[in-house]
Amino acid sequence: MAGDEKGGGAAAVGGWSRGLADSSVYQKARRAASDTARFSQKLAWSTGKAAWSAGATFLELVVPLIIEMDRKRQMVD
Repeated sequence: MAGDEKGGGAAAVGGWSRGLADSSVYQKARRAASDTARFSQKLAWSTGKAAWSAGATFLELVVPLIIEMDRKRQMVD
């Protein structure tokens, strides 16, 4: 009898999980999690592109300006 109870419990859990996967609440939660993950990935990608662009702009515009200002200051001193 103990073996029957164990097997019956496993079948009940399997049936419960299949019922959960078919529920509309589960489907909505799964879709929301998928959409959130996709949004986070796109946000990280675009943030990385923006950071690269800002870094490149800084190197091209600000660093030469700082070097030129330093040269002028050395000439004055």
